[in-house]
Amino acid sequence: TLVTARAHAHVVRDVQARRTERRPPPPYTTSTLQQDASRKLRLSAKQAMDAAQRLFEAGAITYHRTDSPRVSDEAALMARQHIAAHHPEALPERAPRARAAAGAQDAHEAIRPTKLSSEEVPAGPAATLYAMIKARFLASQSKPATFDRTTVLIDAGPVPWAAEGSVLLDAGFLVFWGPYARQEDVVLPQVAAGQTLTPDDLRVHEKSTQPPSRYDQGALIKKLETSGIGRPATFAGIIDTLLQRDYVREVKGAGRGKGAGKAFLQPTEFGLQVDGLLTSAFPELVTEGYTAEMEARLDEIERGGVTRPAYL
Repeated sequence: TLVTARAHAHVVRDVQARRTERRPPPPYTTSTLQQDASRKLRLSAKQAMDAAQRLFEAGAITYHRTDSPRVSDEAALMARQHIAAHHPEALPERAPRARAAAGAQDAHEAIRPTKLSSEEVPAGPAATLYAMIKARFLASQSKPATFDRTTVLIDAGPVPWAAEGSVLLDAGFLVFWGPYARQEDVVLPQVAAGQTLTPDDLRVHEKSTQPPSRYDQGALIKKLETSGIGRPATFAGIIDTLLQRDYVREVKGAGRGKGAGKAFLQPTEFGLQVDGLLTSAFPELVTEGYTAEMEARLDEIERGGVTRPAYL
């Protein structure tokens, strides 16, 4: 293929562009805060919750144990006034509203700053976490970002090529969230159909299917949440128990990829033995379904739906 491609001129066959929008993320819940603290700030779940506790005690943020992305009308107005003063181009016509996940208790609103002027926050990890909470809150109340998603189709004789990328047209919420957003898109140069290109180099990259990566703390919290296991206040404690009892240990990712230097959770020999013994002795009790169903039924009791769980 490369030999054939090198023998022909590379001509742009077509340039396809379509306008797309990227909506802002909702404000933080306890789960999403812990996930981002792990992925973006390299803080453990316990470190994130300790820092959030300091911020809450200092009056810098709202209550940090919540499963709701709801924002009060007063907070939405505070955000809109701040956006209008600093980035009016990012202000939407109406305040966005995020919906809570099914089963959320919605006892407290989302994690957000209590005020947006003259902030005084504790130093260290708490200050870093606060900056991310503030950026997320303001981003959640901003306009979507607008892109031109572009595909360039190129022919080198019988060999077709395609390049995909995007051009940012309107930053929207990214004026606040940009430092924390994943930059995955490639910005392509402007070319036109019929244009002849001169390639600098031609390479073929062989890719093989990789096994799924190990859980880091953020990924494990997301798994617990989607499986219906635990509550916002318990995620950090679950992981801390696994580590303290030596069921798992944290290992640093090797190599130069995006996982390099990142801490992943690896089961210990002791943890595998305990899991094997419990699975053998109590197979029904150590499944995801049992724990999730138990918590769902306890929620029904709280709402007055049933008098006791079916397994009692």
